[in-house]
Amino acid sequence: MGCTIPVSEIHFLARLADIALQNKTNEARHYVRIEASDGSVRADVCNGEDSASCQLLAEGEIVAAIPAKVVHKFAARDADLYLENDGDSVSFKQGPTSGTFQSVDPGTIPQHDCPDISSAPSFDGETLRAAVKTAAACADSGAGSRFALNGAQFMLTGDSMSVTGTDGRKVFSVDVSCDSTGEFSVIVPAKSLKNIQHMKSQTFKIAANARSITFSDGTTSYTSSLLQGRFPDVNKLL
Repeated sequence: MGCTIPVSEIHFLARLADIALQNKTNEARHYVRIEASDGSVRADVCNGEDSASCQLLAEGEIVAAIPAKVVHKFAARDADLYLENDGDSVSFKQGPTSGTFQSVDPGTIPQHDCPDISSAPSFDGETLRAAVKTAAACADSGAGSRFALNGAQFMLTGDSMSVTGTDGRKVFSVDVSCDSTGEFSVIVPAKSLKNIQHMKSQTFKIAANARSITFSDGTTSYTSSLLQGRFPDVNKLL
């Protein structure tokens, strides 16, 4: 089995590889799983805390697990990528460069418990990224504060979601409207907020359950684990 991934799609794989490499202690998580058929390829990673997936254009069929560091090398070359599964290894050709790399059983790549995104509310991407960026900076600056949780609170009530960050002294909170109603209150780790900012779509769907939150733009989905505990009462800090 083999498939060709256009050069325009490879940077999506590199972003997934970045997420896989965020697990510094378990190299078994440093893989991007791809499954290609019927003109598209689904790519997935799970680093043990967070996961991400995306749908890309492709020609051919393949199921393989690619080392994240190898994906970064592919992203550095300006050429379409051809992959072919040879059992325990995968061969590739990209422009004048060709070779093989060791793979693992794609079935061993863990999957995240992702919330159902199908009926989730949609949010304006630019407004959400601006809110997340400021909340992330506030959460990072509060790492030494007894009040701080190293994350931001996402609280959806009706057709509006507040994104709040605090360092125990100052508070940032902004309301982002959405196109339907829902309800949840979760705390997203600061490192996950940085990953969200890399998603450049015009709109996002957001859904959460007791363990994780998913951000999706229809092509790319990012799922983060949650911080457990109580977020500081920001009204007492104002």
